[in-house]
Amino acid sequence: MKILAWTRGHFDVTFELINHLASGNDITLVIQTEKWVCGKTESVLELNILQQPGVFSRTDAQFKLIAGERIRSLLDAKVQVYIINYPSIRIKNPQNLQLIPKIIRMINSLDPDVIHVHGVNLHFLFLLPFLGKYKKIFTVHDYIPHSGEEAWQCTFFNRLIAKLRYPLITGCAYQSRQFARYYHIPLNRLAAIPFGALNTYAKWVARDVGEEESTVLFFGRISPYKGLEYLIKAEPLISEKVKNLKVIIAGDGDFLIYENMIRNRSRYEIYNHYITNDLAAKFFQRASCVVLPYIDATQSGVIMTAYAFGKPVVVTDVGGLPEVVEHGETGFIVPPRNEFSLAQAITTVLKDYDLRKKMRNNIRSRVEKEFSWRQIAGQVVDVYQKAWLNQRSRHDIKTG
Repeated sequence: MKILAWTRGHFDVTFELINHLASGNDITLVIQTEKWVCGKTESVLELNILQQPGVFSRTDAQFKLIAGERIRSLLDAKVQVYIINYPSIRIKNPQNLQLIPKIIRMINSLDPDVIHVHGVNLHFLFLLPFLGKYKKIFTVHDYIPHSGEEAWQCTFFNRLIAKLRYPLITGCAYQSRQFARYYHIPLNRLAAIPFGALNTYAKWVARDVGEEESTVLFFGRISPYKGLEYLIKAEPLISEKVKNLKVIIAGDGDFLIYENMIRNRSRYEIYNHYITNDLAAKFFQRASCVVLPYIDATQSGVIMTAYAFGKPVVVTDVGGLPEVVEHGETGFIVPPRNEFSLAQAITTVLKDYDLRKKMRNNIRSRVEKEFSWRQIAGQVVDVYQKAWLNQRSRHDIKTG
């Protein structure tokens, strides 16, 4: 099957999937960037955004300047890659419009069986009138914005693709149910396919870094929906029972309000900036458990990164998080907005080495059975094939 994957972010998840789709398929990845961003980092990939617009292949000098060897180290050599560098975020910018014929020629030359768009964005939606003959599938990450991240674009784009009747992929059953209910579409249009274990970060594992018995990790962008204040409120309760407790908080975002909540500063290591891949790997290596005290959620790449490192998780019972955590087996699920339950679960994990060992084994087993990228790639291909067959069936009805 000839697959064209289009992405603007979520590179850790997208790259894992594409690498496994490369086995047995002809796959091309298009990475969309905008030159209005002088530099961009997201998940595992750092991009050096240029001021020059264009459609660049791996052999172009501009491609090498934007992504260089970073792409080569993360993607299977069989994957063909293009970078589309838009001159402006404003869709009607004249230079944006001048790029459209080049993009369409590139897509037509590839003649894919399916175009899989990872995350909806206005630039791709503007191309839709020119791509009528291709089967298109969208992965949607959130059905509405998270708490504290209200943005009209999320619901606008989702509402549009819901009306356009494309097949959709979500990361969990919760997301599928909520999307179908919120946008009034049949649930059978959505395929819930979880993330696999994000093993990409293992490339940066440091041999001289080991697990620390009393270390807890909160990882990822600082945002109100992630409930960090409940971990901070739980810390004194944990410290009463866990000697040498260390709480690592690692991620960029506005940390000021949380800084003022901290009572025992010596218990914390705070890295309030973009976390490089080598630092991320070290933090997961050091942690005895990874904590997600979220107040709302859809799916989570943090859980799947923790699983890649064999780390148990403590998560709240929100969104799709409970779908990938077995309570007492791969971690603990606690009520949201409850620092007492959170503290109790974290304390239990930190104080019981045998429990952590059992959970590590359970995580390894569940990853092999349910969260291997080989299986997930197979599920995605099934969605492609059903969409392609449905399109052929409709064509046969019209021409028969």
